[in-house]
Amino acid sequence: MYVKANITESEVSYIMQQKILPFKLEFSSKEKITPYAGVGLYGEMFKALGIDKEVELLLPKPGSGAGFEANTYVYPLVMMFIGGGKYIEDIRKIQADEGLREMCQIDEVPSSDALGDWMRRMSDEKILSIQELNNSVMKKVIRKTAGGLTLDIDAMEIQAEKGDAEYTYTGNKGYMPMLGFIPELDLCVGYEFREGNIPPADKNYEFSKEIIERIVKCGSKIERLRSDSAAYQAKVLNCAEEKKIKYTIAVDKDESIVQAIKEIGADEWKPVMDRNGIRGDQEYAEFIYSMNKSNHAFRVVVLRWKNPQQDLFEKEEEYCYYGIATNYEEEKSGQEVIWWHRGRSNSENYNKALKDGFNLDYVPCGEYGANAVWFGIGILAYNLFIASKILLFPKDWMKKTIHTVRWQFIQIAGKVIRRARSVMVRLCGIPREIYEHYQRARERCGLLYGT
Repeated sequence: MYVKANITESEVSYIMQQKILPFKLEFSSKEKITPYAGVGLYGEMFKALGIDKEVELLLPKPGSGAGFEANTYVYPLVMMFIGGGKYIEDIRKIQADEGLREMCQIDEVPSSDALGDWMRRMSDEKILSIQELNNSVMKKVIRKTAGGLTLDIDAMEIQAEKGDAEYTYTGNKGYMPMLGFIPELDLCVGYEFREGNIPPADKNYEFSKEIIERIVKCGSKIERLRSDSAAYQAKVLNCAEEKKIKYTIAVDKDESIVQAIKEIGADEWKPVMDRNGIRGDQEYAEFIYSMNKSNHAFRVVVLRWKNPQQDLFEKEEEYCYYGIATNYEEEKSGQEVIWWHRGRSNSENYNKALKDGFNLDYVPCGEYGANAVWFGIGILAYNLFIASKILLFPKDWMKKTIHTVRWQFIQIAGKVIRRARSVMVRLCGIPREIYEHYQRARERCGLLYGT
């Protein structure tokens, strides 16, 4: 329902002249001014880390002389993700931004239709090649860090009413990729794009083992592993024990675990305190346990709290329970095991960063393979962003989210001026401090080239 106002032509003319703020709008296609001058640093880093060369090596060549090279698809798409693009159609923003294209040396940008066709043509083998691109970034970052690392594993649900999407265990239609993160670095060190009907526990051992071995090849080591109950498998626990990895993994509450919990004496339960010594509404106890196929016994630290859904007229469990399997011994008390395991809530934050920061809860196509490529390139953009915080910017930038960095650094105005043998980018409307950060980051980026 709306009301149509009767406005004469003279009144329209008057309204057009009376603006709230005293500025006029003009459109220009002559000047090369980009609102994304900060993206130029990520274009430079893309090349400094050799990602462009890896793309040429790993991804297929065009089928004809008229086709685009793989970099023509991958490079602008990564820059689009960094700049804040959310949908496949947002590639048009890169296409229209001549200033940014000149800064980043992007000669051609495919249409969204051409991009979708290219992703649909990718075979299973080439989908794995996208994972290899991420591995190459991961290696270069980890080689420049020291100390033992933690691996957090979690699944991420993507809801999508797409053609070949399957129903997940939550009852939603979509996909269920597995993700592995290093919380000390915020880096995604492994992912597997999966159909929605594949449970997170499926091939969890293979997924974890591959990441652990890959980190060793980078000259570092996974020393700690945290996961939900998807990793509660004898093979995963045995692998961690053999490789001297300390783990905390949520247990499945099968019959034997439930029976062991029932056998805990009333006087064995202790209050759960927070790190400030304040008592909460939970209690904990522990016992020693062994799975049928595990080659070692381990502790199970059990949390319990009053069941909030107890019914006076029906027989309900008085308590809710949550168990944590761990091979930590005297070095961590039961209370410390709980604190440490709760740190894996970062996995939820990483999922949120991928979804909110890079819109990876959206998939553009109706085919699994094309969406796997889209997701993998989104992870590549995320890792490039994390690598920039670790390798190029001051330490306090590690706390900045992609939204903050976009507002402060990426989405800044720059006038692109071509001179005889060079391109000058004049940054506008920013504090001097951001300009200086940009200069120093470029210097550090230059040191990465060819390493």
